[in-house]
Amino acid sequence: MPYLIVSSMEYGDIFPKLLLKRLGAGGEGSLPAGDRCIIKKSDRAAKAISETLLYDLKPLEMARILNFLPVSLRDKKEILPRAVKLVPDEKHADYVLNAVKEYMSNENVLIAEGFLRFRLPLLLDEWAIAVDRAGEEHILSEEYSALIDYLSPEESDGEANMVLYGDGKIVLSLDNGSRIESTGEEENGILSLLSALDPKSIFVYDLSGGKSGKLLTGIRMLFGERACFFVKRD
Repeated sequence: MPYLIVSSMEYGDIFPKLLLKRLGAGGEGSLPAGDRCIIKKSDRAAKAISETLLYDLKPLEMARILNFLPVSLRDKKEILPRAVKLVPDEKHADYVLNAVKEYMSNENVLIAEGFLRFRLPLLLDEWAIAVDRAGEEHILSEEYSALIDYLSPEESDGEANMVLYGDGKIVLSLDNGSRIESTGEEENGILSLLSALDPKSIFVYDLSGGKSGKLLTGIRMLFGERACFFVKRD
């Protein structure tokens, strides 16, 4: 049979309409038929189907995956655009196109979401990973913002004190009474936090015996004359 019937059980007539749009109005061999469409098998049709799956269904499928995450609707609206950007479409273009061509050579009916989930598992897995990663990044960003707000009340004079210990522990104290303990493995995070807090002055007490040179250098570069160092000599 030289024709392929394309439909979608979950997205109704959305997928056929998107497909016909990519084929072009009045495209050769394409015929809308209610919630499905009938198209003539060709390389052009295969390309249109692959692009509709890869580009047009991407945000819809990611939104479906996102519904399984225990986050609010407001958070979902923030996470979805971030997830979409995490997966470059060009990476999977050949993978999807080849799968569509192989399917068209043997079958006459294509159900969009079924084809996506059973014939393109690598693509769907990467979309799911992107949603999880975007969710984690969003939550961390929200928690980071909340931490900055907590550590930077309006009444703060902007003074910070940091103690570096020989076992790698780092203790950061602010003049509002806030206190954070960290480890040497999180030096980059400490620098990012200090940059966001942007204290007017910082006093660093180095009791590490020279083990925190990288962090000290970073603080010097970040704060210049606003940083004052006290180094314990053996």
